[in-house]
Formats: sequence, structure tokens, C-alpha cells
Amino acid sequence: MPDGSGVPAEVPSLINQLSRFINLPEGREYIVQVPGVMQALLTDSELADLLNWVLENFDKELSSDFLPYTEKEISDIRSKGYVDVVEKRRLIMKIISEENF
Repeated sequence: MPDGSGVPAEVPSLINQLSRFINLPEGREYIVQVPGVMQALLTDSELADLLNWVLENFDKELSSDFLPYTEKEISDIRSKGYVDVVEKRRLIMKIISEENF
């Protein structure tokens, strides 16, 4: 939805959700590796700009020391190829729960 709320049972909400991932190296990668993001027909620079915009506009829990994505970071992550995003999310959520992020 235009406000980032998603569509129940189809698209998860982005509101105050991504900040849980962004402070972990694995989480930063995961955000880019989600199929709809990884396959986006955008340049690395455009994708970095889009992700930074989403984070800054839909996540009020984003810390003040947030480091925006860069074109190089997006390029490096995309060059790694596809991953099992379900398994990667499970592992990241485990880290988050253990570290109390």
C-alpha cells in the first residue's frame, strides 16, 4: 500500500519492520536479496536510493546512526546471487531474538 502497510497474507508491512534487520550485516544483505528487490529492474544506484527512501519514510524506529545503502553495497550483494531467503530470514530472526535487537 502507499503507506507501507502491505496487503494482509500477500505482502508484509514495511512499517517499522526493516530497522530490525538493517543493523546486522546479514539483515542488510537479506533486504536486498528478497526476490522482489533482487530482481528489480533498477540500477544498483536506483535500488540503493529506493531502499534508503523506504527505510527513511516507513521506519520510524530507524536509528540516528543509520548508514544508507550505497550503489557499491547493492552491487556487491547482487553479485553474490540468490539465496534461500526463507532460511536466511529464519537465521536472522534467531540472531535478533538472541541479541535483543
